Amino acid sequence: MKNLILVMYVTKNFLRKIH
Repeated sequence: MKNLILVMYVTKNFLRKIH
């Protein structure tokens, strides 16, 4: 379950970086 949170956090950060 912890991995899911990490993935979500990384994905959010990645999307934010692109924008």
